[in-house]
Amino acid sequence: MGIKNIKEVLTLIKVICICILKEVVKDGFQWQDLGAFLKSPEFEAALKPAVEDIQKVPAEAMDLDFFEGISLGKKIYTDIMEILDVLKTVVKKE
Repeated sequence: MGIKNIKEVLTLIKVICICILKEVVKDGFQWQDLGAFLKSPEFEAALKPAVEDIQKVPAEAMDLDFFEGISLGKKIYTDIMEILDVLKTVVKKE
């Protein structure tokens, strides 16, 4: 079955986290930033693939094999490291 849709949802979550953290670094996250964020190229590029076949995510998760689990683990690790790099910028600013 594969894990394509799970990875797309994880990418969307990463994009949301990074965009919010980048705004926090600038001047804090304001409600006005939400409109710009929702229209940002990064969000738009991640949103469509993530929601297009989102109903397939539970079936993909139930059908995971060992190698798909390893692949997801690597993706999650990489995504978390990217988020932490942005978070380090927030901490350094203070």
